[in-house]
Amino acid sequence: GGGGGGRNAPFEPPPIFSVQQGVVKRVADFGAFVELETNRGKWGLVHFSQMRDVPQGEKVDVSEEVSVDDEVWVKVMSVDVEQQRISLSMKYVDQDTGADKDPFQLKSEAEKEKEDARRQGGGRGGGK
Repeated sequence: GGGGGGRNAPFEPPPIFSVQQGVVKRVADFGAFVELETNRGKWGLVHFSQMRDVPQGEKVDVSEEVSVDDEVWVKVMSVDVEQQRISLSMKYVDQDTGADKDPFQLKSEAEKEKEDARRQGGGRGGGK
């Protein structure tokens, strides 16, 4: 097992569920990587499902939502300290004002429960 590199500053993730300002650094099919203003050089991922509210099952085209160097408001949804991974969401933040649209995590919790229920529903059920 390799030890952590001494050159890098210790990983100090932003507080969970905090709203942060960031800049889009990379756009991919599955989401956008955003560098957080408060954690310079630390990138978080906004998964395409977290770009904006869309009807269940509808795919978001990331490149139509954001471009590199866009300033965006993001909400920190989860942090993996081991992997130094930060999961971000744009859809729970008002992109004009930076106001938290889900301050009590009600929407995200409900969504997580739906997602868990779907996973436990036995494989890829449903369809037409």
